[in-house]
Amino acid sequence: MASNVQDVRTEVTEKPKRPDITQAQILSIAQWIVAQAIAWGWINNQDGQLAVSAASTLLAVGWTFADAYLRGKRNQAAAATEIAAVETRRASA
Repeated sequence: MASNVQDVRTEVTEKPKRPDITQAQILSIAQWIVAQAIAWGWINNQDGQLAVSAASTLLAVGWTFADAYLRGKRNQAAAATEIAAVETRRASA
């Protein structure tokens, strides 16, 4: 089984092109920065500042984890597609 996996790895010709930093990550950081500026720059009471700060942090973390999860699933789907293509090429050869 291990040699079969290695054979499939050697037949995969090119890696899918995906960005290291995604738009979701950039937007997550941007929304966090804007929310922190609003919380600490324009809101006058401490409870409001903490609420906006905490909510924006949770939202940014949630978006980042959701993006990571989706990227992982996309990578799994791409790998499964590539393995199927390799097996199809082997079967037809």
